[in-house]
Amino acid sequence: MESNALPDYVGKGLGLISQEWENIGLGDDPAVAASDTIDEAVERLTSLLLIRIAAWIQPRGTYPDLSTTTICRNALMDNSTWPSASLDEDIISQLKQYVKVILSGYQDVPYHNYQHCEHVTRSANKLMDMILHRVPGETAPLTYGFRDDPLMQFALLFSALIHDVQHRGIPNRQLAMEDDELAIKYNDQSIAENQSLFIGFSELLKSDYDKLRHIIFPKPEDYRRFRAACVNLVLATDIASPERSQIGKSKWKEAFGDPYETVERKVLKQLSTTVKGPVPATPVNRASRRMSTQSILSELSIDSQLGNARFNADLDDDSSVSLSPHSSENEDEYDRANRRMTRTPIPPAKSRSSDDGFEMALKADLSPRFRKAKGRSVLDSSRSAPGAVDGVSLHSDQLSGMALKFHRRLSSAAGPTPATRRLSTRLGLRRTMDLSGQSIEVYQSQGTRTSATGATVSHKGDYFVPPEQIDEMRESVVLETILKAADVAHNLQGFEQMAKWSDRLFLELRKAFVEGRGESPQNGWFRNQIGFIDAYLLPLARRLDDMGVFGDNKGAVFADNVEDNRDRWTREGVMLTAAIVMEGEKQFPGDDESTD
Repeated sequence: MESNALPDYVGKGLGLISQEWENIGLGDDPAVAASDTIDEAVERLTSLLLIRIAAWIQPRGTYPDLSTTTICRNALMDNSTWPSASLDEDIISQLKQYVKVILSGYQDVPYHNYQHCEHVTRSANKLMDMILHRVPGETAPLTYGFRDDPLMQFALLFSALIHDVQHRGIPNRQLAMEDDELAIKYNDQSIAENQSLFIGFSELLKSDYDKLRHIIFPKPEDYRRFRAACVNLVLATDIASPERSQIGKSKWKEAFGDPYETVERKVLKQLSTTVKGPVPATPVNRASRRMSTQSILSELSIDSQLGNARFNADLDDDSSVSLSPHSSENEDEYDRANRRMTRTPIPPAKSRSSDDGFEMALKADLSPRFRKAKGRSVLDSSRSAPGAVDGVSLHSDQLSGMALKFHRRLSSAAGPTPATRRLSTRLGLRRTMDLSGQSIEVYQSQGTRTSATGATVSHKGDYFVPPEQIDEMRESVVLETILKAADVAHNLQGFEQMAKWSDRLFLELRKAFVEGRGESPQNGWFRNQIGFIDAYLLPLARRLDDMGVFGDNKGAVFADNVEDNRDRWTREGVMLTAAIVMEGEKQFPGDDESTD
């Protein structure tokens, strides 16, 4: 490899990350448009992974933050910040070879091909950059340790790279019905995803990549933590598995509680019923939907007692589409007590300029009814629990909207969550036990390092926030949510992206149908896209915002994009469906069927 190849990788990475979220892979610019060949995709993804390795092996403080944008800019301006001695030609060659082997393993099918891998990996990298990149003067959002965990940042991109390798373009359900050899091998569970993990790690553990593994995993525990994260991440992309979906719901609830977006939609539904008509979904209304919802909550909170009782009864009737988990048999008394508490909405905070301002506004907005639930006072001036405001103990079930988002961050900063304090009393996602009675803590933060060496350096002229304490449970949920979003990123981006990849998916399913390996996608395609948006994409987009890791403003763009795409699909989807049906019959001739 030539000596000037390294700056090319750094420059390539900076060029890729500069493209806006909505336009990833689009346009005529050859530097950022979708790759036409595997070799071109190899160069691009090698550059992104190489930057993640640099972030991991350099001492903390080498870069003001660990975003691709900042690392590349600093390396191009000051070559001494790049670990040239460690990332020598052999390491880069092994990484490039690995990426090429994986991309070559993607099959020649319309959707799950190497271009899908590139788009997912670039989208995951962009989401990560939106979280990690710091603007001067901007307060860094709480990320539960993710911003200071370069090993998990690398695990995220690695998982995106391998997540669909050797996918045959056949759904897992069909493979199980056929008793395919892979279905037998993996007991009908997440068949394609398990195979992708097998291929990805079998290749990585070959002797061809000894030097690469040594620099990424200087300690055995680094590899164990990396592999565990990748397994969880790739399996989480199996959205058709009810078991995986329930695990995802349970993890979200354990980490963050019930999502407030469910409450928002119930409020809008209640308002729609009150005014005897739907709320218009105009761009203006959509852009201000979250704050307008807070105004609705404020008005409802000062309604009459009879009206409040009727509204709270409506809130308890969870008839809206939601991915929030329901109670389980393992729910302990603490959970049941919280669930029984009255869910009374709180008006929005009057000030968001600081945490103190938020607390003062939140305290002022507490209604008398909110201070008591089922005859039990939640005001305890003798002590303040984490997440309390001047002695008022606030539970996530009692909050909604922006108030809940800030409460989560304040609670996380204040101390351990109630779930953390209950570790010694119940088994579940955080803690399990083997036959000998030995307890096993699943999520542990002890021993994690902010760099491969654990070293830290000072960087004159730049402000560095102290490293966040890693909350492995919440960080795991953040990682899984990002990869699930990247896997369907085209739906969270612009309508051109949605139409492009939706057509490719239709063609792949059409191909499988003609080959006798699945049902025809033609029947119900138009309506099914709307159902997928409502049941999966919108809740997922809102979770990206609910986590808080994108800050107060950037997280709302994902749901806005999905809502815009839904509006356009309802207007143009019938025509687009007819066009892709004709194209499918042309590319993969077979029995004609009616469409909607």
